[in-house]
Amino acid sequence: MNAGQPVCAIGGVAPLKLATARRLLHMSVQAVGNTGRVFLPVAPDYSHISMAWKPFRNSLEGLLVPAPAGAFRVALQLDVTAVSVVRESGSVIRRWPLEGMTLTQLETEMRQVFTYQGLNGAAFSVRSINPIDANVLGADEQFAFTGQRDAVAELARYFELSSQVLCDFSSANALNVTPRVWPHHFDYSLLMHLEGGAGDSGGSVSLGMSPGDKYYDQPYFYATPWPYPDCELLPEGPVPAHWHRSEWTGLVLMATDLLNQTSQKRVLAVFWKHAYRILKNLVN
Repeated sequence: MNAGQPVCAIGGVAPLKLATARRLLHMSVQAVGNTGRVFLPVAPDYSHISMAWKPFRNSLEGLLVPAPAGAFRVALQLDVTAVSVVRESGSVIRRWPLEGMTLTQLETEMRQVFTYQGLNGAAFSVRSINPIDANVLGADEQFAFTGQRDAVAELARYFELSSQVLCDFSSANALNVTPRVWPHHFDYSLLMHLEGGAGDSGGSVSLGMSPGDKYYDQPYFYATPWPYPDCELLPEGPVPAHWHRSEWTGLVLMATDLLNQTSQKRVLAVFWKHAYRILKNLVN
């Protein structure tokens, strides 16, 4: 954690009241991930579609995209709920406040900007290729963030708290990896390959945060191994976390279990530390 960086606390909005904001942001973030999907070479770990959390800009930022008119990146700014195309220098090429826009309008205007940058703008789609929350926002339905400002700000605090703990964990263990946001599940995770493995061929452990999904309608913190171990042979996990066993296997700490803790950051750090040790032993 950077010197002077404030400790971030969650709980300003009840975890069970974040679902609408989470779904709107999940749809919005496809504009960032799909930019990398279309204009960057495919990375073996699919990191070309991933994003970084930038706390001082309160944004989720994609990788730098080379273009004839100059390299740029796309970002979703949570503080103003806007999608921006930003030059490598940091200057903004174009920004679209999402309130009142439709997916069709956003897609059309982003294609124009990409074309002006010398790329094949027509190849870009703002819609996810994955079946996520398909009924949240139709092509002609407007984004409606006005009533969700507090919830969006609260979700930003989940990203920031997770970022502080995961970056500290990576630094303390000399892992030389950074957490990333993945557009499919809209989760924020630190992926660690074990014993030099990579991709599906080697064991790994992921520590991360999900703002919520079909499994839990609230944010949660997780630790998952790969390959998944036998669910009948799982050891006892750290309290108050529990084992998730349906469709995927991992240790889960619910947001509601973290709210009443005196030091949320310390409790989260202890959870991920213990979970990593447990899962590493299972994979090895």
